[in-house]
Amino acid sequence: MRVLLTIHHDLDRDSGAPGATLSLAKGLKQLGAEVTIFSFDDLPRRLPALAKEALFPEFVARELWRSAHRYDVVDASTGDAWLWALGRRRSPTLVTRSHGLEHVGWQAETALPGAEAPRLHLRTRLYHGWWRLREVELSLALADACVFLNSGDREWASERFGIERTRCFVVGNGLRDELLAAAETVETGDHVAIVGSWNPRKGCLTAATAMSKIAAHNPRARFRLLGTVADERQVLSSLDPQLRPRVTVIPRYQNAELPRLLAGCGVIVAPSLAEGFNIALREAAACGLAPVASDIPAHRDFVEHGNNGLLFPVGDAEALARQVLRALDDPELRRRLAEQAARAARALRWRAIAEKNARIYERAAALGRPRKAKMLATLVRRPS
Repeated sequence: MRVLLTIHHDLDRDSGAPGATLSLAKGLKQLGAEVTIFSFDDLPRRLPALAKEALFPEFVARELWRSAHRYDVVDASTGDAWLWALGRRRSPTLVTRSHGLEHVGWQAETALPGAEAPRLHLRTRLYHGWWRLREVELSLALADACVFLNSGDREWASERFGIERTRCFVVGNGLRDELLAAAETVETGDHVAIVGSWNPRKGCLTAATAMSKIAAHNPRARFRLLGTVADERQVLSSLDPQLRPRVTVIPRYQNAELPRLLAGCGVIVAPSLAEGFNIALREAAACGLAPVASDIPAHRDFVEHGNNGLLFPVGDAEALARQVLRALDDPELRRRLAEQAARAARALRWRAIAEKNARIYERAAALGRPRKAKMLATLVRRPS
């Protein structure tokens, strides 16, 4: 099988979607597939970042117009291959892959109230809030099959875009073998970890309020914020002054360092308002931490409340604090949740994920082409 993967980012092993793309390529190669990746790395270096993003579908189309015959499957990230797909007359099979449905992310971003809402430039609203969303819809409508990271994104695409359910599949990401090997050696404790960018969409405001409540009830509570991107001073300035001495901030880390950085922690908090998958939650669970996560599809697909973690309503700092304190105050509960979560997370190996995707490629080829005119008409008629 000859597969082309496209991803509208620079390739980076330690970055979300690009890292997942590289890992999927490695897994497919282990199954005997020939895999090529087309990314921002293949575009002219002189292009600014925004131009690369806006013009990437044109570069993908140009690449496929001259080389599509070399592939059996084009596995393209959402928005990448719609232009080529509009004029596609024959093979290869087209699979559109979501790394987190953009419509869900945009809705979460723009639904933040008042002072919490980010200041979005008009250019951002026009591109990411309108044109980019149309590109994503087209790329899903024109695909032979669509792959989503969570069940909520699949339902959104099926119900709101009219994508046939038989063409919609849910396959999560895997964890790297080297991380899984190191995860089993982590010595856990009773500190609380939060892994991810420190911004409102990732739930930083909910987390900050909850941390103060946790600290007020548990004088021994300590917090470790990893991968915040924002520097230590910026993160600490958003926290209650009395809380700051209890908080360690590490703005950036490489994936291989995560098990070491989580040593001494016993609870992983995932307060996001929206996620495609949240690989950090699974990685921390693999390291033996008990999950406390917001009740969104990307988390519900992994966390079974009361079995391998605890869920709380999105944006509810009081409920988040209550669930974290429940885990901290009951070591036996925390141990049981952590053991079940670790078992589930350590089963997420890229080889198995690649096998699932290979079966979807075969299924997509058997399904044949979608009725393009009908799908486009559905999108045109769809209310805003």
